[in-house]
Amino acid sequence: MVSGSFGQPTAARTPQIDACWLALRAPADNTARAMTAGTLLPPLVEYLAAAGVGESGVEVIDLGSGTGANHRWLAPRLPFRQHWLLIDQDQALQRHGSVAPGTRVLTADVGILRSVVHRLGGPQLVTCSALLDLLTTDQLKAIGSTLAAARQPALFSLSVTGSMELSPPHPLDAHLCRAFNDHQRRHGRAGPDAVTILTRALQPTGGILRTTETPWLLDRHNDGEFVRQFLTDRVAAAIAQEPMLNSTGAAWLALRLAQLAEHTLEISVGHRDMLILPGNIPGDAPAGRRSPTANSRP
Repeated sequence: MVSGSFGQPTAARTPQIDACWLALRAPADNTARAMTAGTLLPPLVEYLAAAGVGESGVEVIDLGSGTGANHRWLAPRLPFRQHWLLIDQDQALQRHGSVAPGTRVLTADVGILRSVVHRLGGPQLVTCSALLDLLTTDQLKAIGSTLAAARQPALFSLSVTGSMELSPPHPLDAHLCRAFNDHQRRHGRAGPDAVTILTRALQPTGGILRTTETPWLLDRHNDGEFVRQFLTDRVAAAIAQEPMLNSTGAAWLALRLAQLAEHTLEISVGHRDMLILPGNIPGDAPAGRRSPTANSRP
């Protein structure tokens, strides 16, 4: 692991994330991203090959890299030589990760992207996982502007969509979901609107946009500790947003944890992956239009 410097990071900061939580969610993330491996990776690989990624390889810029989970998932699936730069504002998270020797690590927020893209040069890929919903509208627009200006591709994974379905259903499900989504939007963050905001920012650029659904599917086969933490944190966020939910939310959580222990609870949590390509390849449509093979929801 080596460090790098590309100038001063901007003042905006995304919320602090616990390394233990990232470790708990990794199996669910990896399962969800299986859809991307079959839908978004093939056109990305085709584009990079056509862009002339050869022996010199491709520069991969991983925004909000955390403990390196995105690097560990994506690197083996790209059939090119790669030079990774992991960017995260939290040095503590970076210390919890394990990355390949020679991988560069930069402590900065996403505002550094334009400088990094300019400095690196050559074929590049911008990527992130579980990050877009934590960013503000202005940050998302800046990312879209940088990609358009530099004509670089991007693969953004596991952005929350705001949907959650539970079986068996409960009358409080929808209210708690709305409160949680509103909590995600606090301080001007995009929350479940992130993919829509970035899609709209990219529409005038004439590139290619594809999205695919990558939901968490949680049931008795998932690690119980992860699901318990997920439900507990979700209710806490909903109550923080709407304190009137304190008693009913606590009762809902107790019921759901009991159902989890009894192996009668199933949960689907919406996420979406997003592929952005700066130019046309055969069979694709410009960003904002649905291509025959795309699963886009602008």
